[in-house]
Amino acid sequence: AEYKKAVTTNQWHRKLEFPGGETIVMHNPKVIVQFQQSLIPDEWGTTQDGQSRPRVVKRIDADLDEIPDGEVPRDHLVFMVHGIGPVCDLRFRSIVECVDDFRTVSLKLLQAHFKKTLEEGKARRVEFLPVHWHSALHGDATGVDRRIKKITLPSTGRLRHFTNETLLD
Repeated sequence: AEYKKAVTTNQWHRKLEFPGGETIVMHNPKVIVQFQQSLIPDEWGTTQDGQSRPRVVKRIDADLDEIPDGEVPRDHLVFMVHGIGPVCDLRFRSIVECVDDFRTVSLKLLQAHFKKTLEEGKARRVEFLPVHWHSALHGDATGVDRRIKKITLPSTGRLRHFTNETLLD
């Protein structure tokens, strides 16, 4: 209701406060921020009472997410998250390439083992979406790699690089 009011009157910079400390600020139709009271302990074990952590709210236009004619509706949604490093397999493929292969294998398995269920319309489609997180964490924007490099001993640089790419994240 408040968003609709802001759109129709073109009056933005609205602050909406909710019980429990949650606040939403609407700056314009594209920039909406949610502040939620933070009671989660940080890496040092302390809680930040009275401080809010902002989250960006994204609105998706209805016409952008329409299923094309003839496309089977989705039954399930699976988020595929790769664990370590920027590559997913021994062929050095990205998460997108591996998820594409996974979709193909999944469809073949569905058609081979659940043919009757598919024909009866009981099973439809499973959507697999890759989650890109490695470049967001290790890119220049966050500065994580730069900070870690500052505290890494010169003699252990290669070891840290190896463990970051193969063992940790």
